[in-house]
Amino acid sequence: MRRVRIKVTEVEVDLEDSQVAEVLDRALGSEGGPLAAQDGALAALPRGHSAVGVALKTAARPVAVAPDGRGQARARAKKKRGSGGRRARALGEEGEQRRDTIEQVCSTKLPQDERYNAAIRRTVKAGDRAMLVLRLAKEHFKLDGLVPPEIVRILERKFATPLKTSQVTMALVRAADAKGSPLVAGRRASWTHKGTEYWLTQDGMSHLETLLGAAS
Repeated sequence: MRRVRIKVTEVEVDLEDSQVAEVLDRALGSEGGPLAAQDGALAALPRGHSAVGVALKTAARPVAVAPDGRGQARARAKKKRGSGGRRARALGEEGEQRRDTIEQVCSTKLPQDERYNAAIRRTVKAGDRAMLVLRLAKEHFKLDGLVPPEIVRILERKFATPLKTSQVTMALVRAADAKGSPLVAGRRASWTHKGTEYWLTQDGMSHLETLLGAAS
């Protein structure tokens, strides 16, 4: 089998299906041989299309074929896609586990829910509400760090307090950038292609003690 690559740079033509087949047959050669016209316009186009501008340039060259019948370039590309696919699958599996855990946080009833709910409703600050969710996830579900979309989901599903992801993100960025005593810290999440994961600092934990104490 001989592999041929055809590059079409510009085509403006109106043909019937049968005419297209005829053009391709003539261009490639009835016996699968070299192209009849390497760099010129194909003379195989049917007559009667003078009103249609046609510019069809073709170029053909053999592709290196490995002993096993596959092109070397194709094999390299397939290997590269394979490694990327394995990483994507790993991230996908970890992402599914995270989603399951977040659903567990949303649906599990805890004795402390009322206390957290009162604290969330006492404050109007998006940062305080987000940090309360971070503490809940860490202390009761062993999740030391959440990304803003997860925080938003827990606030809405568990505490009926809807916030926009952008509000939570901006509030956490400000809390992390606080000079001297940042309340949270952030790093790129390892289990997703994008997003920053935030967790509480010691100063953040102390700040929440005040909020939760006032809500008791």
